Amino acid sequence: MVGRTVLKEYPRSDRAAGFLGLALHKQKRYGEARGYLEQAALSKVAFAEREHLPHFLGWCCYYGGDLQAAKHYFEIHASHWPNYDDTYYGLGVIALDEDRVDDADEFFSRALAIQQGTSNDRPSTGKILARLGDVALRRDDFDQATKYYEKTVEVWPDHYEAWARLVRLYYRADREADAERAAAMERTARIRMGRLDPSDEAPSAERTATGEVAPARESDAKPDSPTAPPSAPPSAPPSAPPTAPPTAPPSAPPSAPPVM
Repeated sequence: MVGRTVLKEYPRSDRAAGFLGLALHKQKRYGEARGYLEQAALSKVAFAEREHLPHFLGWCCYYGGDLQAAKHYFEIHASHWPNYDDTYYGLGVIALDEDRVDDADEFFSRALAIQQGTSNDRPSTGKILARLGDVALRRDDFDQATKYYEKTVEVWPDHYEAWARLVRLYYRADREADAERAAAMERTARIRMGRLDPSDEAPSAERTATGEVAPARESDAKPDSPTAPPSAPPSAPPSAPPTAPPTAPPSAPPSAPPVM
């Protein structure tokens, strides 16, 4: 690994630590990545990637279960890069985990507005719409949740979690034909995304035709599923960061736990 080699030769190089942290982050080794990314983010040395490291630290802390630190780092990144949709998405996921439904709605809505205004990334748009559907479920607004999930699969047909939600919502609304179609589309999407072997048996009507629609919880989504935050944010920032870093380096979260 290039970052580890450079860091071995130059152990005091904060930029090399940052590159190593990003490489570990991409491998989903979030606990290991956090220490290197924090070293680089707190550096007083100016280098181009430094301003975006709090974004990646936010996801490292989130997957490590440290929601306070994750929120802290996402807020730092948002203060310097207010038009980065995935940072607001991260803040929205944290708010939803903490049952701050109104805050989650605000963050996801802002992420959606940024995404629609700056990109044609249909999967990213779809995952945000799905989270807005989750917000509607928390509010027991089943009609609004249905609309969001329908929009999700319109934008990104491979979002199998949204199809699964629609199955339950359609059965709840006595829309049996729509529920059966959604169940078939969920299976197709899982196969296309590599989440289901084509030889596996399709879910039976008894398992899918439930009239209950459980409120969406973060535990319902695996870290690498479409409704969960991306396993790794984009490796490149949305645009080149300023040549100079902020006047003060990103601060560590208050009472941050020991780095893994």
